[in-house]
Amino acid sequence: MSLIDDLQDHQKKSKNYLGTIRENWRDYESMIICSHREAMQTKNKVYDPRLGTIELERTARVMAQRPSGKAKPLSTNDTGKAKLMNLLLGYQMDNAKEQFSFLIKLRLLSFWSRVYGALYALVPWRITDNYIGPELNLISIWDSFPQPNVQLADADWFIQANRLGIKWLLRQDPKTWKMSEIKDLASEMKRDKDEGDVRQADDTSGHIEDEMYPSQFGDHLYPQVKVYTEYQKEKWITWAEQRINKKYSRPHILREVDNRKGQVYPEGMLPIINKHGLLPLLGGPIGVGPMQRGKSLQFATNQLINLFMSSVKSSITPELQINPRNVVPSSIKWGAAEKWFMNSPGKDVVPVQKGAEVLNTFNTAYGLFIGALLNQGGTTDTSSSNFVQTSLGKTPQALRLQVAAQSALDEWEEVMIHDAIGQIMNRWMALNANNLEIGIPLRLFGQEMEEISQQYPDIAEMFENNGREAFRVEGEPVKFDYDMEIGATSKPNLEEDRQSITDMIDFVKNSPDFIERMRAKGKDINEPELFERLLKLKGIKDTDNIITDAQTQPGMEGMQPGMQDMPPAEEPMPKYDDPDIDALAQQVLGGVQGVPAV
Repeated sequence: MSLIDDLQDHQKKSKNYLGTIRENWRDYESMIICSHREAMQTKNKVYDPRLGTIELERTARVMAQRPSGKAKPLSTNDTGKAKLMNLLLGYQMDNAKEQFSFLIKLRLLSFWSRVYGALYALVPWRITDNYIGPELNLISIWDSFPQPNVQLADADWFIQANRLGIKWLLRQDPKTWKMSEIKDLASEMKRDKDEGDVRQADDTSGHIEDEMYPSQFGDHLYPQVKVYTEYQKEKWITWAEQRINKKYSRPHILREVDNRKGQVYPEGMLPIINKHGLLPLLGGPIGVGPMQRGKSLQFATNQLINLFMSSVKSSITPELQINPRNVVPSSIKWGAAEKWFMNSPGKDVVPVQKGAEVLNTFNTAYGLFIGALLNQGGTTDTSSSNFVQTSLGKTPQALRLQVAAQSALDEWEEVMIHDAIGQIMNRWMALNANNLEIGIPLRLFGQEMEEISQQYPDIAEMFENNGREAFRVEGEPVKFDYDMEIGATSKPNLEEDRQSITDMIDFVKNSPDFIERMRAKGKDINEPELFERLLKLKGIKDTDNIITDAQTQPGMEGMQPGMQDMPPAEEPMPKYDDPDIDALAQQVLGGVQGVPAV
């Protein structure tokens, strides 16, 4: 078999391997946009969005903020390089903005992985006019073709489908792209005024795309072609399956990258990461997500609501029992001020009487379904006893148990997203170590770089020409591990944080011996910083106007640190409305305006 035959065979096998669950993905997507795909027994189209909402709320809690962690060198001799790497990672998180901001991409990675069971992302190296560094590009699940039967960590290849503009292809680096093929393809399309590749009838696409964007349009001025890229550890190949090279009677191969020695990407790594939804499988690339577990309950709830809506309509406009001998049928009309003709009013036309069984049945069944959905999501709705687990009730202890169950599932998702972030950061650090020979301007970091270089001489070898203009990796790249902080992405608990800082301030003020021991070791505690953080956690705005930089007054030079900032003793510390803040201000600032002398 030829190279292109092998590539196409891989893509088709992966698509067929995922055939069953790919159809289920359409059902899971329908739960997000509240669009019915189940066979409905009524014409009503009411949808309960509960399952999708549970997962959206979980994403907001678990992926509430950008991750925080540290690069840890495998050798203690590279401590300075690790601090430098941490500066780089922070800068790169700010600038990795393709598709969306870095935080939004992580939120989407968390949420959609739980919809489909897994989600994949490309981690490339980018060189643009405004940014040089690693990126993160989410891959639509419909464009993902993983190697069958194995987890991504053990895979030999992964195929991504996407659409590329011809004008974009013509601007690529000829060292990695086959420009002769690209130019031939561009000439053919221009000659034929080809509008590019649009979605074909046999393409597998999502329910959301079909519902929201059913029509596809091309553009002969800016045409796009659908391409597939197979990423192997030692080679990357990109081909346009729908575009046949007439000279060779095969699809155009647009790129073929040799990565046998890690020239393009760190050796032994695929540029792809994945995030599992809930339960990974041992033998398959895509596992089980909450939507799969809750699909039957969600569909049953929708059916129940719509059947009940039909009964409501029947109650408002009930069926009639009519005596045809004593009624003029044509006079029976619904509407205000209509007149019916009959011999015995109240007897000849009688509405069908229905008891309360329908409402009672609905309340019981609906409470059962919603309770099961909430139980699956580890959450509850205390506004109705029907939506609380009957085994627990609504006591304070029961509610604490419910919170614990929700926290347990949140922690599970936190572990899963942290694993994915770890995959991303490990690739980012490896890419930095492999690719920084081009030099990164140090002006991006300013004084931080000078402080690190003075404290840790091991980074001096990374400066270009031993100057201070740029740095680059010399010799063997340094290897790092990424240590994620506990709760690094979760929504902060402001009350707990306030109490923790309050306790820390109390400890500092009541432990002078401990502070002296720290100072003897060359360490200190920044009391104003603690106080400023407490002000922010209390929700006080404009803290910069409350705590300002100290100014040196004329005639006070040579005084001990902090003394020049101390106001006259007769100027008291102002009172704060919040008694907690006022008490802490008195403790931290010593009862006067300004920071006491050290």
